[in-house]
Amino acid sequence: MKRIAALLLLCTAFIVLPALPASAGTCGQTSATTVDPNTGWRFTSRWTCGNRGGARMYGDAAYGTPTAYMDSTTSWFLCYRIGEPHSGGNDVWYYSLGDRPFPGMESRGNWGYMPAVDVYTSTDPWPGMASCPEAYSPPARTDGRRTVLFVHGYDTGGDSCSSVWANAKQMYRNHGWTDDLLKTVTYYGDYSSCDYRLYGNGTRDIPIEELGNSLAWLIWNNWSKFGVSIDIVAHSMGGLVTRAAITGTEHPDLSPSNAQAWPPYLYVEDVSTLSTPHGGAWAASTLTCIAAWHNTQCRQMSKDDPFMRDWIQGRANPQAQVRGGRGGTDWTIEGSADDGLIHYDSALDFAATAKMGHKILYNPGQGLSHAGMRTAGPGSYAMYYCDSYNPCNMTPPFSTIWSFPEYDMGGWNTNPAGTAPVEVAMWGNYYADGR
Repeated sequence: MKRIAALLLLCTAFIVLPALPASAGTCGQTSATTVDPNTGWRFTSRWTCGNRGGARMYGDAAYGTPTAYMDSTTSWFLCYRIGEPHSGGNDVWYYSLGDRPFPGMESRGNWGYMPAVDVYTSTDPWPGMASCPEAYSPPARTDGRRTVLFVHGYDTGGDSCSSVWANAKQMYRNHGWTDDLLKTVTYYGDYSSCDYRLYGNGTRDIPIEELGNSLAWLIWNNWSKFGVSIDIVAHSMGGLVTRAAITGTEHPDLSPSNAQAWPPYLYVEDVSTLSTPHGGAWAASTLTCIAAWHNTQCRQMSKDDPFMRDWIQGRANPQAQVRGGRGGTDWTIEGSADDGLIHYDSALDFAATAKMGHKILYNPGQGLSHAGMRTAGPGSYAMYYCDSYNPCNMTPPFSTIWSFPEYDMGGWNTNPAGTAPVEVAMWGNYYADGR
């Protein structure tokens, strides 16, 4: 009877053995310099281990984004990281260069993470192997020129991206961006000359959150899934579309985001908004819009609309990032005292308690109207500005003085000869910290 009990105990123990590695083995260390072009990581050692032939590799230490296959059964690995649990009974993943790409992921160059269950090690992580430099493997935040998406705002009739963004794109060209990095997006069927169209026949009655969802998938399908970060410059309602794209991807399981399917993550390094109604449009503006055009997008920009409440208010400073914090988005939001459509307290989101990266307020009398925020050329413009790393208050209280500024801007910096709004956006795009 004791023997039977012992056998049963052994059987029970055997049942939980899959928590061990699939096949035990050892790894050997050699000196070799290896540079990963996706991340810029540089390694001076490799660890050669046995592995399962044909094992799939992933963009993160998780099963969401396959990038490559490892056909060889003895391969070198560079580092490990802790990620999603797998059938090997732990959450260790090893980083390496695979042998062939997963279909559609050719631009990632076969780099990826392999779950430890497919690497034949007796101990995970392997002793002496370094952890990967970052928790995830999207491109590190760097200074430089990336693809910039220009997202226009609400429009009452068919315009063209080439005319709406002509001055802005030229300003970027003047500072070294090439045309292949300057891409325009539309969500209206009657817009022309745009690089990307979210809808074949988009109308003003498509909800802003649906536009955001389509923008999120555009970014994922063309850049993020290949490990490429982009920047965005958005005017007016385009900033709300951008916020909805990032917010929905950041919170896919929370209402109301969970009503749609979202990409697994986005890599949007910098966003600059020009006269976006982060706090909603003036009542007179939205009433005029609704009365004249009778459409969904007009209604949603009202500060009391459920869209503003559920997607924008309370979700300030949304971040495009993968699970756990790698990545992030630096926001530069700009408003003008000369904007007769979107008051600057809304454009600078004074009602939000969360800090964004940078807020810029242009003084009155400089001709920076609502449209002028995206069309103004180079020049000297007086401004107030506040950065998140400075002690200034990004949500100033009301002042009793009804002159500019209408709010207590104590602690904000002033610049009597600042640059044009698009130039501010451009430098926010260029520098990793937005300065």
